[in-house]
Amino acid sequence: MAAVSRTAKETVEYDGKFLADWNLFCDTKGYVKRQASHACRIAFMALSAAEREKIMQESMEAVLGKKLRAKAN
Repeated sequence: MAAVSRTAKETVEYDGKFLADWNLFCDTKGYVKRQASHACRIAFMALSAAEREKIMQESMEAVLGKKLRAKAN
């Protein structure tokens, strides 16, 4: 029987502004945060491949820029 590789768990770090905005959004809409997060993932998968790629590229630029700024400080 072949060895099974373990799933790697990754942690996503959110900044305070995003968390405050997300909390306000969920609270004003009456959403449960866990359900809203799942809905966002499903909505993302409903996009075309080109739309997903565009969003991922923009997001990666923001994430990498934040990490580079953190290293510089």
